[in-house]
Amino acid sequence: MKLSRWLAESHLSTAEFAVRISRSRQAVHDLCRGAAQPSLSTLSAIRIATGGAVDIDDFAKQATTPRGADSSRKKRAANQ
Repeated sequence: MKLSRWLAESHLSTAEFAVRISRSRQAVHDLCRGAAQPSLSTLSAIRIATGGAVDIDDFAKQATTPRGADSSRKKRAANQ
């Protein structure tokens, strides 16, 4: 499950969750939108805080497709 979805379903803000895992609100926000990858210690804290609902696999899926990659490929294909 994505962290952003877990937060929404748990009715927690990024700031509230950040306190739970001892990270900054901005760090949690960046993780939710895929702008950052968590360290192993952050992954562990997230897994514990979410009761295992969010784990390493959820972040690995985000990292497999860079932002805008699909649209860039489509543009290149259209221009050829």
